[in-house]
Amino acid sequence: MKFFRLKIIHLFIHLHIFLCKKAKRDQSYVLKKCEKYLSNAGYYAGKYISYGRSSYVYSFKPNNLKKKVAIKIGRTKKYKNTLSNEMYFLKIIEHENIIKLKEDFVIGKIKCIVMPFYESNLYNYISKLKSEDIRKKEILVQILKALAYLHSQNIIHNDIKSDNVLIDEDLNIKISDFGLSCTNDEPFKIFLKLKFEENEGKYYHYSPEIR
Repeated sequence: MKFFRLKIIHLFIHLHIFLCKKAKRDQSYVLKKCEKYLSNAGYYAGKYISYGRSSYVYSFKPNNLKKKVAIKIGRTKKYKNTLSNEMYFLKIIEHENIIKLKEDFVIGKIKCIVMPFYESNLYNYISKLKSEDIRKKEILVQILKALAYLHSQNIIHNDIKSDNVLIDEDLNIKISDFGLSCTNDEPFKIFLKLKFEENEGKYYHYSPEIR
């Protein structure tokens, strides 16, 4: 039994390494494919940041020497509607604690959105805070203001988690990632194609009625 458990762990480790290498190859390919167009559009020195189900995220330097930007580049055809959904909501949302859309464009059939670049998110930052730290209140108030605004506009974010809460050195909070967002009158529409039974652990933060 012990040998069997070790074998399973060994297989999972190899699978994780394989998936990481594949993601690295894919993000390099996507960057190379889009780099020429992006340089013509005034964005240089692309560096990989992270990836999600529907896109890769890179940091770029604009040629006008302004602050770096984050460019989200569509990753798969299967989830192309997720990026389109995010574009739609970012264009109609206006709040100081929600990420702003700088511009969007299409390279071939690949959709891209340009946003301000943030060095960190709440997931990385929260480990630095102590339980009595007053900064927690400052952060929470900003998050609640953003959510109150969204709900006043009949918008449901649907994916609030620490990874999607961006933060700068001055504790300015920006809610990001609206790929799963929807309006109050269609809360189930965005989830119809998600196979929760195959990804049970991934959706633990969704409300029971959605799961």
